[in-house]
Amino acid sequence: MIDSAVDRFGQLLPSLGVVRALLQIGTRVWLYESPAEGFVPAMTSTRFPGAVLPLPGGTLTLAEPVAPATREVLGSFSQTLEEASRSRAMLDTVFQASLALGSDLSLQALLAKLLDLTKEVLGAEASSVMLLDEARSALWWEVAEGGVSSDILRRISLPVGEGIAGMVAKSGEAIIVADAQRDPRVAKRVDAETGFQTRSILCVPIRFKGAVVGVIQVLNKTAGTFTVRDQELLELIAAEAGVSIENARLYETLEERVRLRTKELADANRQLSQTLTELRETQTQLIQSEKMAALGKLVAGVAH
Repeated sequence: MIDSAVDRFGQLLPSLGVVRALLQIGTRVWLYESPAEGFVPAMTSTRFPGAVLPLPGGTLTLAEPVAPATREVLGSFSQTLEEASRSRAMLDTVFQASLALGSDLSLQALLAKLLDLTKEVLGAEASSVMLLDEARSALWWEVAEGGVSSDILRRISLPVGEGIAGMVAKSGEAIIVADAQRDPRVAKRVDAETGFQTRSILCVPIRFKGAVVGVIQVLNKTAGTFTVRDQELLELIAAEAGVSIENARLYETLEERVRLRTKELADANRQLSQTLTELRETQTQLIQSEKMAALGKLVAGVAH
């Protein structure tokens, strides 16, 4: 990504009439002095007095003043790089989410991996997944990471429409809460029952085949508040989660069916074995009876 940005600026600057510039990305610095030489590595102590343009992870500093139109083009190019960098970061996160969700068929295990990734990427203190019950009337905590243990939360439910999670489940629309203590929509009773203090919330729906099956939420952004970009990223993760949750449920259902069928076959086998044993015992008794009857006839014949 860095080398690509350097090459692009090397192609752009000559067409804009820029003679000298300094490009810094992270701890690496390049000096541009002419189209012939392009960008060459430079010392980090090199400084130019001109305008400084922000870049993803760095800056472009011009040595001489440039026309407003040139500066506007450079600024637009910088924004394009910023958007490209964000898009790549989002794709990387979705890819990591896919790996996490595809690495385990256990619902609890895959959701725990997903929440670890979500917390790290979004910089949140806590995260959780809530799923709708069969009646689709209430949400129950399936798994939680950070803050409150899943065992405590599993004893609590939220009716659809109550609290931020309940509203998201009902409307199917994401919600960002910057100040949970002052927002009347927040279900304060959850904090009261768990002892956790919720400051900010980002909650998005989890869907499967268009229907909402639950919600995923992150709490307490460690730096600033949750943004629309955070929402977009969490929605991408939720889309991956919807398919994986359904697959895990189908797998668990299949496992249960296999377990029940295996039990039925084992019970039938035991019953068959018992019946066979009883038949053998009956056969032995019949044979013994026949022998005794034959012996009786033989004794009776001898007596006559």
